[in-house]
Amino acid sequence: MSFCCSEFMRTLILTFFIASVPAGLSAQNSNADSSATDSTWSFYIEGYYYLVPYSNSIPGVTFMANHGTVHLEARYNYEDVRTASVFYGYNFNIGDKLQLTVTPMAGFALGRTTGFVPSLEIDFSNSKFDFYSESEYMIDFTGKEKDFFYTWNELAVNPCCNFTIGLVEESTKLFETKLNVQKGFFAGYTLGKFTASVYYFNPFSSKNYFVPTISVEF
Repeated sequence: MSFCCSEFMRTLILTFFIASVPAGLSAQNSNADSSATDSTWSFYIEGYYYLVPYSNSIPGVTFMANHGTVHLEARYNYEDVRTASVFYGYNFNIGDKLQLTVTPMAGFALGRTTGFVPSLEIDFSNSKFDFYSESEYMIDFTGKEKDFFYTWNELAVNPCCNFTIGLVEESTKLFETKLNVQKGFFAGYTLGKFTASVYYFNPFSSKNYFVPTISVEF
């Protein structure tokens, strides 16, 4: 099985995480006097289902919680099937109308795959477009040969109303494929706090598959 194992991205994630932990602690301490700190929590839950014609279909779930600069995350069937993972990270927010959020995280995976997972999430957006990127490197406890790099990147635009369309790519370990990177497009619709989307990968290949998702923010 082959994966997108970019040495540059791998080094970037590890370096950014190591450098950002003390910076995050400093930022959190400096904000304590002004906000004492922010007592508001926000939550995000997403369920998804990999509909893979040539392999087993795979359900999964992701949960996120944010409290000021603190970011918590838990996943199931994400890094691998029958695998759960938990993360702790810091949010760095820049801008107002044009917003950039960078979140370095450290996590652990338990289950079929077990290991340490440094990760980096980036969200760059305004009212008309959104670029989201998540990259992580799985350091498998059972052997270096099982280490792998995972990435998900999407670029979305909001043409009208609550509709979203865009391009997406990912590299995954959930199932076998001859392609290192899966590319495709997606469409979504938001109603209140709920968003439903459908992703279609490898549209010009026999290894195409769908990923419908539904999420809620509160």
